[in-house]
Amino acid sequence: RVICRIIGQSNHLSVVAINDINPDIQNINYLNNYDTTYGPLTEKTYVDNNKIINQNGSFNCSVYCESKISKVPWDERKVDIVIDSSGVNENLILAKNLSESVKKVIVTNSPDISLVDRTIIYGVNEKNIDFDNDFLIASSICDATALTTLLGPIDDQFNIENGFVTTLHP
Repeated sequence: RVICRIIGQSNHLSVVAINDINPDIQNINYLNNYDTTYGPLTEKTYVDNNKIINQNGSFNCSVYCESKISKVPWDERKVDIVIDSSGVNENLILAKNLSESVKKVIVTNSPDISLVDRTIIYGVNEKNIDFDNDFLIASSICDATALTTLLGPIDDQFNIENGFVTTLHP
């Protein structure tokens, strides 16, 4: 939902398809409109058939509920970039076969390095992306991303040689 909000504020990008494990499109729309962290959307969206749209038509998004990423008709919606937030390893394997229909796949978790072309942490190595050859890109995990903003200045000042982090997820 946060990605939808960010892209929704862009003049250069648009969200044209959502694939969610939640089969209730009304609930998906509600959660998009009323986020407890980011607050309510300024311009509310509503459901029309299997789409979430807004009043002025600038947001027109088809919604799918497919467990396998390869079953979504990305090419019908003319999708350039798929952002997979499922965390499902099978979808990483299936995503490799999407190269005929989309330009890039970005996953929001940090899978086994053998499953992706590149793993990046924004603020650390995003400039290393090879846009010609990297198709399946992992954007790392929230813990690493959150730590980089804190550890960067500390490393600059004190030269961290190694470290270790433990995270707990319910």
